[in-house]
Amino acid sequence: MIIKDENRCSAYDKKADYDYDQNVEDAIVASMNGQVYGPYTGSYFESDSETDIEHIVATSEAHDSGLCSAPVSIRKAFASDLLNLTLASPKVNRCSKTGKCGFDAGEWLPEENKCWFVNRIVQVKQKYKLSIDLNEYHALMY
Repeated sequence: MIIKDENRCSAYDKKADYDYDQNVEDAIVASMNGQVYGPYTGSYFESDSETDIEHIVATSEAHDSGLCSAPVSIRKAFASDLLNLTLASPKVNRCSKTGKCGFDAGEWLPEENKCWFVNRIVQVKQKYKLSIDLNEYHALMY
């Protein structure tokens, strides 16, 4: 992986560039053998209505790590790539004291399944040829 400072080389527009179909949630649940599971907390849920779709590598992080220069078609593929999607409770997914809030691994790590999380970040970053900053590198190599 390339280690370098993040760079917003073009405007970030999540709705225009990183849009995904809400039906991807069914595919996420199917990829977890039909279970509604939030790996960041190790919690099971009764229904996916209790969770948010969560980008493991946040779209804003990916944008600043190299996707800002990628075609919109690649950005949209990234946004719906099951390799980079999971479910999370809103308290974890959204901005709060315990929330992921679009942070990278240098800024936030989950309570549970840290090794899974780190491995998935590395896979996604390699697949899309995304960079990591020095702080993120240290967190990933703990």
